[in-house]
Amino acid sequence: MPLANNFPFYFAIISLTTTLLLFWLNYRLNQKMFQLDRTEKYKRKIAFDLSLVLVVSGFIGGRLLHIVYEEWFYYLVYPQEIFKFWKGGFVYYGGWIASLFCGWYFLKTKNQKLLPWADFFTPLLSLGYALGRVACYFESCCYGTTKIPLQLVMVICELLLLGLILVLEKKQTLKKAGALFFVWVLIQSATRFFIEFYRADNRGQTLFNVLSISQVISVLIVLIVIVYIAINQFFRKNA
Repeated sequence: MPLANNFPFYFAIISLTTTLLLFWLNYRLNQKMFQLDRTEKYKRKIAFDLSLVLVVSGFIGGRLLHIVYEEWFYYLVYPQEIFKFWKGGFVYYGGWIASLFCGWYFLKTKNQKLLPWADFFTPLLSLGYALGRVACYFESCCYGTTKIPLQLVMVICELLLLGLILVLEKKQTLKKAGALFFVWVLIQSATRFFIEFYRADNRGQTLFNVLSISQVISVLIVLIVIVYIAINQFFRKNA
């Protein structure tokens, strides 16, 4: 039985991951890596409140997409299993989309812009994704068609991307708000699209018997980001 099917072990993974990310969040705030035209106390409160919003909404969104799309009939027969989340059953993009919209709405209520905060949280999101794939390895989910542990391949890919993000952030190569976040989203979505071809676990219904729901969402995210950037460039040149 996968280790993560054991509730205490699952709780330990979640606790360690959350603690590590919160320590890094606090470090980044202390290093003043994000400037806000408000007091330091106000900035810290928003950062930690936003973290809670992202974690909770991401958890619920990831679980819901798994239930509704991947295993709908199973949970109709065994509805009590819906709440046994420690047995696994999350879809990354369900959590990604839910946390994006909930984070945007939360920041809107605080009169904050989304993109500067997205840039600040990008390294944390990247590390969180990598640690999540480590949990997938222990859970024995998201496995591949080859003998190579695909979960660890995803961890390595994400850590390499995280390294790139940190270099770009340190050198301040990208000046425009949201640019760092968009780089992460584009590269991660493209990487995810290709890795999905090597997945052997249940992916739910596929498009044309080829593309999984995660691949479809990856393509849509890439297109949306490219269109958004193109529109902003167009209006900037014609302003």
